[in-house]
Amino acid sequence: MAQARADFAAHARVELRQLALRSFPSQQVIVFNRTNGANPVGNLVQGRDGNIYGITSEGGPLGDGTVYRLNISKAGSPSAPPGKTNVPILLHAVSNRVDPRILDAMQGPIEFYGKIVDENSNNVAGAGVTFQWNDLLARGYEASAATQSDPNGLFSLHGKQGSSMSVSVGKEGYYGTHDSKQYFKFGKMDASAKHLPIPQRPVVFTLRKMGKGAELVSTEFPLGMGQHPQLRRDGTPVEIDMFNGGQASPGAGQLKMEFRNDVTNRNARTFNWKLKLTVPGGGLVETQEEFPFQAPESGYQLPLVIDMPATNKNWITDLRTKYYVHLSDGKYGRVEIDLMAYNGSIRVHSVVNPSGTRNLEPLPLKPFVPAVPPWAPSGTKAVVPDFK
Repeated sequence: MAQARADFAAHARVELRQLALRSFPSQQVIVFNRTNGANPVGNLVQGRDGNIYGITSEGGPLGDGTVYRLNISKAGSPSAPPGKTNVPILLHAVSNRVDPRILDAMQGPIEFYGKIVDENSNNVAGAGVTFQWNDLLARGYEASAATQSDPNGLFSLHGKQGSSMSVSVGKEGYYGTHDSKQYFKFGKMDASAKHLPIPQRPVVFTLRKMGKGAELVSTEFPLGMGQHPQLRRDGTPVEIDMFNGGQASPGAGQLKMEFRNDVTNRNARTFNWKLKLTVPGGGLVETQEEFPFQAPESGYQLPLVIDMPATNKNWITDLRTKYYVHLSDGKYGRVEIDLMAYNGSIRVHSVVNPSGTRNLEPLPLKPFVPAVPPWAPSGTKAVVPDFK
């Protein structure tokens, strides 16, 4: 039945096109004037009365689209006489009005209380706060608002309606954290997850204050975009140059990787794999810190082995982790590793502080300064466009 309807709609579209071309090969035969609709979308359907029916996404008395009809004469040509256009007849104006029962089930009053603190639980005043929520009564079904935190880091939102809302915070001189953007539900559809606003217990958002950054050497392996090197699964070592990037010759790298896996049965859900990491003359220590900016003085291991037998209850096929590294020359750094154990595809991002200190926090990004190209006429000024 569905295929029959699709074939019928396609036939109607072809018929309308052929009729229009046959009757008025160089004429505009259909015109929408916004009163009867604008921006026609979707398939055309031919009714039992021989007329063509369709919909628009805009226009009409309510501005949200229409259902229209095109008359087709018994002679098999559009009803408009030669040299004139066929103006679609408005049948129904589409509205974004929603059944009150749906509103009551899906939406609820939005009342929200939040507080912004830094990594040391100090209040952050003057931070920007952005609210975005779903509202079935709003155009596009989305609404937003913005405010700032007060001297105590507090902020709130009142008197809105919606089903869910995101709240994000930020301030110049601070890093966003894993909880600087959070999501909340307010409708009745999922009462167990519904947010309960309590003024005395505001939702806490955390920002991390930027420290004094250092000039770091940052490299990628592999070099270049779109490259995905694969480690040999037989344990062949690959060394990385953490100062210049890319692969180093044997004995010249600061990080050596040896990978093995046993995918003898390609249909098996698990398999044995192992990754051995070595910093010649130094060591590594794993970190789960969100901001790994201060390398530890001690605790480094040499070598470090990730062993994942197929029988491991916590077996994983993808490894994404971070390590602090202490190099043989006394310098400190950090590596971030992303490995697909099935085929040995790996990406490594590394940073090193060449000064020898343990500070691994990067310098703030410099503001973009536009440059005048050499071929520009004399007196040309470079500006940054301000998009509103």
